[in-house]
Amino acid sequence: MKVNNWLLLRGWSREVRHWSDFPVHLKRALGRGSKVIALDLPGAGTEFKRLSPLTVGGIVEDVRSRFTLIRPKGPCGILGLSLGGMVALEWLSKYPKDFESGVVINSSASDIGPFWKRLRPQAMRSLVEVVRKETHEDREREILKIVSNLRQDDAKVLEEWHKATSSAPVSITNAAAQLAAGASFKTPKHIAAALVILSSAEDKMVDEASSYLLAKRLDCKHFSHPTAGHDLTLDDPKWVAQHVAKYAAG
Repeated sequence: MKVNNWLLLRGWSREVRHWSDFPVHLKRALGRGSKVIALDLPGAGTEFKRLSPLTVGGIVEDVRSRFTLIRPKGPCGILGLSLGGMVALEWLSKYPKDFESGVVINSSASDIGPFWKRLRPQAMRSLVEVVRKETHEDREREILKIVSNLRQDDAKVLEEWHKATSSAPVSITNAAAQLAAGASFKTPKHIAAALVILSSAEDKMVDEASSYLLAKRLDCKHFSHPTAGHDLTLDDPKWVAQHVAKYAAG
């Protein structure tokens, strides 16, 4: 079954504008007639004034209620990065008829290892430095260094991210709520949809072992990018789009 319609979900304290040009690459790889929809998690982007639920399940219910209103006709897939990947897994498990395919990128779960082993120690120290920065631009510059290996000096990306966070800043309350949701998430027992897990061997934020363990537990395809950082869709959008089109889109 060909899956040309895809829903994209970003990670912790990120929003749809942080996808940069990935949706364009994905739509091109999927071909004519494809639709790519990106929605924000509660507490970020268009939803930045709303409170984020404290559980991944609560986030699923929130986003699902909005997606139902704009869902395109035909088979759909869901792609999530980091926290967005957890939301995708929970959604696929709880509502197996909503999507035919799923792609999870650089994600993890609480039952495959303690939080301090899944999140690299250096990343925790770097995030503390991010909080100390006085301006949105300086914070985004530090975040870009953490999550990207190949485009961390890209002025265009930094400008896009700065505009996003300065116009729709994620509150400390919502950042903490999303973090709590991700920290308590557990691997679903079963996913009926065709599932592909993608990861970055040089991820400086999340230990790639988490992706290997998720793939083993869920008995699904897993592909590792040799040089990209945590934000795999930013560092190599064409690679991700090609893998989605080849292995997850039917």
